[in-house]
Amino acid sequence: MCYVVAREHLLVEVAVEYLTVEQVAERMQVSAWTVRKWLRDGKLEGSYLSDRAGWRVPERAITAFLEGRSNRAGSKSSGDEAERGKAAA
Repeated sequence: MCYVVAREHLLVEVAVEYLTVEQVAERMQVSAWTVRKWLRDGKLEGSYLSDRAGWRVPERAITAFLEGRSNRAGSKSSGDEAERGKAAA
């Protein structure tokens, strides 16, 4: 799917690639069931088309999801270090 964005006499075509649950699962190395759970829980952005077509996930949503997970992992590890520092003191 393509969108045309007009901004001050400049036309830019922006392509948005949508992936199936199976494609997302393969890229993220998890099961399709896990991807569907993330979608139902709102942890991963996507659109439910129909029972037959299933979910579609924009590629940018995968990037945002992974960035969010890495940010949470970073904050957890720094919190663990702070706890270890308190215990040592």
